[in-house]
Amino acid sequence: MHGVQIMEMLIKVKKVRANVFFDRFTFFFLVHSFFILLVFLFLFFYQDFKKLIQISPIHNVRIPKDGVQYPSMLLTTGDHDDRVVPLHTLKLLAELQYTIGGDAKQTNPILGRISVNEGHGAGKPTAKIIDEQADIYGFVLETTKVRSGSNGSKL
Repeated sequence: MHGVQIMEMLIKVKKVRANVFFDRFTFFFLVHSFFILLVFLFLFFYQDFKKLIQISPIHNVRIPKDGVQYPSMLLTTGDHDDRVVPLHTLKLLAELQYTIGGDAKQTNPILGRISVNEGHGAGKPTAKIIDEQADIYGFVLETTKVRSGSNGSKL
């Protein structure tokens, strides 16, 4: 190798090392800044977080005391809902089934109705609205044990 080629190679190596140093410095600077931001946000919103966690339905599912049980529930959602995220309904349903599903005292049903290819309601076909309302009314009539007529037969 000639002296000129060696010098060119050394210059390239120094540039590569400078870029690696800069990339590492940038990475550690960004990570450190992000950590400081998280600490600040935690301290700033900690009081709000404590208040919100107290009213969160998912974080307050408990096995009731003294033989009391949860009421019958039908949680409904559409899998394409763009106003209320269906995951919230599914998380609450899963938490309820996990926490109180195995409790022998819990005899009231906790069910979920997830409509496929449906959203929040606007633009829903009439047939699907009728199906949803029929399921809701059927659930209410079955769980409240409503009787019809003078002979007491079920609806």
